[in-house]
Amino acid sequence: ELLTTFTTAYSPYDIYMKALFELFKDQLDVPMLESPESAAIELTEFQEDGYRNAKRIVELYGGVLIADSVGLGKTFLGLRFLDDYAYKLRQKALVVCPAQLRDSLWRPILEKYRIFTVMRSQEEVSQSDFPYAEFGDCDWVLVDESHNFRNTSANRYDNLMRVLTSGKP
Repeated sequence: ELLTTFTTAYSPYDIYMKALFELFKDQLDVPMLESPESAAIELTEFQEDGYRNAKRIVELYGGVLIADSVGLGKTFLGLRFLDDYAYKLRQKALVVCPAQLRDSLWRPILEKYRIFTVMRSQEEVSQSDFPYAEFGDCDWVLVDESHNFRNTSANRYDNLMRVLTSGKP
């Protein structure tokens, strides 16, 4: 006989917690990735959690999209990746960002932490003669303000995709 009624009343909170548990239970048994104590880019506790989760996604899929709300520190998460991979592991990194952020934000902070990357503005990536083949050997591509690449018929989208796919159209 099919049971059609609940024998126990569950609160909305209990149901919500059960749904979260079911959604994330595979991550509960996974050991936490090491977080180096000597990281130059210090993160808050919630950013550290986000970084570990993003790093797990990178290791599984080869990339990650961080889409937090404004003011939660996406830039610092990106810097932490650059610190771990471009600085510590000496991997080649490309930072693509709006021109106004390149000189006012990215260049000063990367110089402060002595993280070497190649930087190109979104405006440069938009040019029809953008030399995308020069960046095909990049191990990391960090795109700040990536919503500016949504238009699939724009040069900037095509050129970024060529960089990400090592020049293949």
